[in-house]
Amino acid sequence: MHTATDPLQFSVPLQTQIASLDPELPVSDVLTMNQIIGASLVNASLSATRVGLTSTSAIGKGTARQMRNGRMLK
Repeated sequence: MHTATDPLQFSVPLQTQIASLDPELPVSDVLTMNQIIGASLVNASLSATRVGLTSTSAIGKGTARQMRNGRMLK
């Protein structure tokens, strides 16, 4: 639902209206679009950080293994 004001002020009346039309229909996790996008960006950022840390760890382990074996490339 698009509003000119705070959309969360309509969440309870909207849930009540939906329940009056179909009491079996669950309505949960009412979020604004900004909240949905924010959560998505946080998840993407965490995924990118995880990939970066895994890559850095793998590179570090490979370098350490080469140094132990005396095969450090120049």
